[in-house]
Amino acid sequence: MRKIIVDTTSLPTKNINNVMYKFVFDENTGAKYLIMRIAEVPPGERVPRHTHTDEEQAYLILEGEGVVVIGDKSYRVRKGYAVFIPLNTPHEVINDGTSTLKYVFFNAKIKG
Repeated sequence: MRKIIVDTTSLPTKNINNVMYKFVFDENTGAKYLIMRIAEVPPGERVPRHTHTDEEQAYLILEGEGVVVIGDKSYRVRKGYAVFIPLNTPHEVINDGTSTLKYVFFNAKIKG
């Protein structure tokens, strides 16, 4: 089913390791190379360190603040910041703040 416009306020949330996700666009909505999701990381929680071997990734921080670790460097982020994660680069997101860290992220699949 191909979706062009999505009301993100009506999407269900999925809890994965205490992080809430909304799946906006992906192969299930007809996107071939792009994934778009919204993540909400509660205070004290994290998106564990992981690597994408077939996707580049970008974040846009919507609310809150925290730390994004890319490779061996840590970066403080807050509302309005954008983050780029290169292919094959370990990364994680840590909410060390006092409110929810909310961001939209995009994964662009590398053509095989």
